[in-house]
Amino acid sequence: MGDLTVNPANTSHIFVAGETYSGGASRISLFKSSNGGTSWTTSIVSSAAGGVGQAVAINPLNEQVIYVGGQASPQALLYVSTNGGSSWTQLAAGVFGTYANIRAIAVDPVQPSRIFVGASSGLYRSENSGASWTKTGNFAVSGIRINKNAANEIWASASSSGMSFSNNRGASWTAINDGLEVLQVNGLDWSPAVGMVYAATTSGGVFRRSTSSQAFLTISATSGGTTTPAPGTYAHSLGTVVTVTATPVAHYRFIGWTGDATGTANPLSLTMTGNKSVTAKFQRIIYPPANFTGIKKVNRGVLVSEYINVLKWEAHPNNVNIIKYRLYLQSGTTFQLLAEFDPATLEYRHKGVSKDGAYTYMIRAVNNEPREGDSATITIR
Repeated sequence: MGDLTVNPANTSHIFVAGETYSGGASRISLFKSSNGGTSWTTSIVSSAAGGVGQAVAINPLNEQVIYVGGQASPQALLYVSTNGGSSWTQLAAGVFGTYANIRAIAVDPVQPSRIFVGASSGLYRSENSGASWTKTGNFAVSGIRINKNAANEIWASASSSGMSFSNNRGASWTAINDGLEVLQVNGLDWSPAVGMVYAATTSGGVFRRSTSSQAFLTISATSGGTTTPAPGTYAHSLGTVVTVTATPVAHYRFIGWTGDATGTANPLSLTMTGNKSVTAKFQRIIYPPANFTGIKKVNRGVLVSEYINVLKWEAHPNNVNIIKYRLYLQSGTTFQLLAEFDPATLEYRHKGVSKDGAYTYMIRAVNNEPREGDSATITIR
């Protein structure tokens, strides 16, 4: 016997993956009981000689859909039946690599078209009942359990790297091995109702860990920076105060947190009262135009003289995607838009100013988002 599963809607229906012998060779097979194990029917899943069935799972909403996986050297084999085991179709041929072995299968209880397969070559996920696959873990999987009350939460055991947890349906994984003395885990079980996960190890016995007293922090970052700890998911005991620091790369600035934290505090302190998710947001800096200068000139005529403030600036070498400049003139306590220019224009002549008046100007570059950048100011007297 390789693996066993029970229909949660009818616990007298039991499904076992294993092997039968025919013509001197073993073949991947399914054994099914509809009366709690009193009697059994056998279905040969694969005709490949030397096959061993090591994983089985059913669609929890329709037990006629059965998945069986195993190995017929030198390749991993995965099959599906949509008629309770009367006939079988191979899935994912060649996906799991040469000399791989399927050890675990799990079907999302909320969205049964989402299937997880654990093999010696890694963890794989299908969103379309096995038509296509994505590798989501690079560890040799020996067991998978999905929280039926929160299907985004998944535990996976590995034959050489212990236990891993995902709270985003397998998009990313966090190794959780504190207290686990042996990392060779052959299988696992999880009881969300009592808040306990169990790990069966090679020669080390069975370990258990409370999940009701832990919380998971998922950290993300937009482009332009990173965080410490690095983006990922981390397990912490409830009540733990966690510090997260946002660090921008060159020409970006940190502008705040989103998710379960807001504001611009950096470092950020979070008390883990439950599962939390935070994202550090970064923004490309738009530098003020360089060398913003101005001088008052006079055009003298026969009868009248005209005063002009001549403003000049340069494109900042670290700016990108600039589409215009905006020039403002101070009016009282605020600045009013005076003129806009294309990015090739680097001079403006403000005519009709008074001889003795003081004028304060502010200029900003605008990018293609469009977003205004930092400002440069001058006062001409």
